[in-house]
Amino acid sequence: MQTPENTKDVKKYKTSDIALASTLILFQQTLMYVEPINRKPGQRSEIFHFVFEDTQERENLVIKYSSNHDDIRVIPNAFRATMRYLKELTKNYNKD
Repeated sequence: MQTPENTKDVKKYKTSDIALASTLILFQQTLMYVEPINRKPGQRSEIFHFVFEDTQERENLVIKYSSNHDDIRVIPNAFRATMRYLKELTKNYNKD
């Protein structure tokens, strides 16, 4: 996974919707990194942004996802596994 510093020149799309992030991953979109939202020093953030490389395909997928389009179908087990993966990323964020 990349870091914000390594992707300064890449156009990004951020979402805090873990279901949307899982869907984007299952549709082969590039998850670059996760980052906490409004993190205060010494506190663990409960909300994270999932940061993707922004592409035209990503935009089309989000529009279809938001409108409950029939093209957005995922395999349930793969979806659950991807959700678990993302939850683990946030749970272990900056864990020493």
